[in-house]
Amino acid sequence: MGVERAAIIGPSEGGSLAAYFAATQPHRCEALVLYGAFAHFASWIRSEEALQRLLHYVDTSWGSGASLPMFAPSMVGNAAFQEWWGRYERLGATPAAAMALMRLNSEIDITGILPRIRVPTLVIHRTGDACVDIEGGGSLPPAYRTHVWSNSLALIISPGPATTLMRFFRSLKNF
Repeated sequence: MGVERAAIIGPSEGGSLAAYFAATQPHRCEALVLYGAFAHFASWIRSEEALQRLLHYVDTSWGSGASLPMFAPSMVGNAAFQEWWGRYERLGATPAAAMALMRLNSEIDITGILPRIRVPTLVIHRTGDACVDIEGGGSLPPAYRTHVWSNSLALIISPGPATTLMRFFRSLKNF
């Protein structure tokens, strides 16, 4: 593709991989953008009991959209959005694959490599984030710029108004 350096965007658990890339391949990374990300899974799921509840949801209800209160609390009660959310889950992974992903996510801890990140970094968090609170995201690399949104929708891209997506693009442009 001919791209020598790129800005890397890492949402949620993808932020850990993006941060790892920025730390270990600085010659290939122009900038780092993290959205609702965490460096250590324990900052997201704070107890074994909470992890077991999440795994139980994946095992019994994956694809139903019942996780909406966690990921998009402002959309609870919107039947069309819940239907879309359930489809989003089903298209993203089978229940078995989602279970395997959650177990792998529970092992994420990149706190040791964070001091090695030297590229400009933008960290975006939402005050209404029921998944990754601002304190959990605070274990991320020192950011050149941090944006905190008062928004309770976890997804950048979702059906309906493009407000969150446009806000994300404005944050990138201003960075």
